[in-house]
This record gives sequence, structure tokens and C-alpha cells, in this order.
Amino acid sequence: MKEATHYNGPKIRVNGATRAYHGAMKFPSPGMTRGLRSWVAFALAAAVMLSVACGGAQSPPSRGVIESDLGGWRFRRFQKLLDTEVWVKGNRGVAFAATYVRGSALRRGRLGDADVVSAVVTRFKEPRAIEPAFVALMRRLARESGYSVKEREIDDAWVIEVRGFGEAWTWWTAGRHVVKVGGKGREQVPEAVVEAYLDRYASALAAQALDAPLLAP
Repeated sequence: MKEATHYNGPKIRVNGATRAYHGAMKFPSPGMTRGLRSWVAFALAAAVMLSVACGGAQSPPSRGVIESDLGGWRFRRFQKLLDTEVWVKGNRGVAFAATYVRGSALRRGRLGDADVVSAVVTRFKEPRAIEPAFVALMRRLARESGYSVKEREIDDAWVIEVRGFGEAWTWWTAGRHVVKVGGKGREQVPEAVVEAYLDRYASALAAQALDAPLLAP
């Protein structure tokens, strides 16, 4: 990236890059101070633009799930689960769950199945052999009678939607995590909740993951 401004005064550090000194170190004159401020402002703006261009995704929560409200969905409960749905030999996973309730349902004081959505994040010790185990589970569900399993693209991210037996879930893998959002008694999964988790856990799934050859663990 070409720089729009050249500065020959004391060196500063921006985004890990160090500017070299030119001449002996001394306090700048007032005119140089204004120049330095302009250069720093330019560098900071460029750093922000670079961050946005790289996606700007937030890091995963320390306890796996997002423990705050998500748009019109109010966070209500955190839970650590003993069992995991995706099992990887020699790679232990721990599951965390969050429950969200529709804000309008809370205000009217009456909840139905469609007013509750859950998110479950399974965090494995290391990102090894997770995707083959995950795809094997999705294929098994697709073979079972009563389940609909299909791939879908959401904002350039691939996920797998599973419907059946009164449940609807959106699944994907992300590094050493497996994420699913949905619940029982639902026909659709709230996009706002799915997108909030995709921002924390960028999907590692490729298109046609269900049909691609499985890599050996």
C-alpha cells in the first residue's frame, strides 16, 4: 500500500511497522507537531480501513456462547453441557449453551416454542479431525427418515440446515468449534442470531461439503 504522506521526523510504530529516524532525536517544532498529528491521524484511519477490509469479526466468547442480547432476542440462560453431539477420537470437546427469548414475548408475558431459540457451541481441545466427524454426522442425519439436511449460503458463509421431528437447527464448523443455532418447535432459525454467531465463529465449511470426500482423521 502506497503512503500518501512522507514524514522524516522521529520514528513511530503503527501496525507493527517502525519508521526510521532521520537525524538526531529532538523535540519537533510546532509546525512539525501539526505534521506529525496529521500523519498519525492518516495512519490510524488506514489501520481502521484495513481492519474492516479483513472482516473485523469479533473473537469467540471465553465461555463459548454470547451472553448478551442479540437484537430483539434477550439472553436468558447459560449452561455447560456434559455431552457433545460431535465426537472426535482423541480430541475432547466441551459444549456450552445459551438460551434467548424474543423480547416482545417477554413483554406480553407469554412464551411459545417460536419465542425461544438456543445456541450450542462445542469447543474441542484442538482443531483436528473435527470437520470429517461433523460431516459424517450430517450425512447420517440425511439418511434417517424424517430429517431434511441441506446446505445454504449466508453472506458468503456456508452452513447446513437440519429440519425434522419438530426441530430446526443451523450448523457449521469454525476452527476448533462446532456451532448450532435453533431449537424445538421451530420451522425457521432466526437470522439475527445465526449472523451474530457467524461474526464470532466464521464458518470453515466449503460449498458442497456434504458431497465432498471425507479426509482421514
